[in-house]
Amino acid sequence: MNKKILTASAFLAAASMSFGFVTWIGDEGIYQIDTELDAGGEKAGYWWIYDDNKDGGASKIAWDVEAGNLYAASALDPIIDPGGGVCGTFTLSAGTLTYEPFVGIGFNIAGTADPDADEPMEAADASGMGGICIGYSVDIPAALEMGLGDAVDADLKYDNPAVTIPKSATGTTKEFAWSKFEQAGWGAKDGGLEIDGDAASKQLVALKFKIQGADNTGRFNIMSF
Repeated sequence: MNKKILTASAFLAAASMSFGFVTWIGDEGIYQIDTELDAGGEKAGYWWIYDDNKDGGASKIAWDVEAGNLYAASALDPIIDPGGGVCGTFTLSAGTLTYEPFVGIGFNIAGTADPDADEPMEAADASGMGGICIGYSVDIPAALEMGLGDAVDADLKYDNPAVTIPKSATGTTKEFAWSKFEQAGWGAKDGGLEIDGDAASKQLVALKFKIQGADNTGRFNIMSF
């Protein structure tokens, strides 16, 4: 399947829904997503990874080539070129977790006003975009999750608004209005705050592609956003 045809045509079709966010296509050799909502420190739009290891999980992502550039050993620039996107092999391993293991890839919407200071990532009003469109492949169902910053995420008991995206081994595109992002409900049962996708879009800190489930191994590729 031609990934560029797949992703570019889908984003053109979705243009009426969202705006103010420059379409990122992995096989164009661009490593930073231009959110047009950068806080001024040029830290928005760079890919980063996260996992369950701090809670006792052993999940991980194995890249096809070594990560890192002249500025950061964790930079995913070298990963993007060979596969036309952020692609690798995920391993979900529960270890001592009491919940399903996970790995994820995300990027910040606004970054921080001072890139040289140890400051929390800033929130941005992304409601004008209307929603988001993604081109991807993944071997098991995954999710798109709205990150609202460490403090708010904790208040939500980490039950962040999210949408489920179906598995696709060959690659597909999906678009979602912010109103489709919903909490699972278990956070509120534990005393967490409640918020819907439209409200969350007005204080958006990050977008995350999250793979979570029973112990498993498979492939994924985020080809466009």
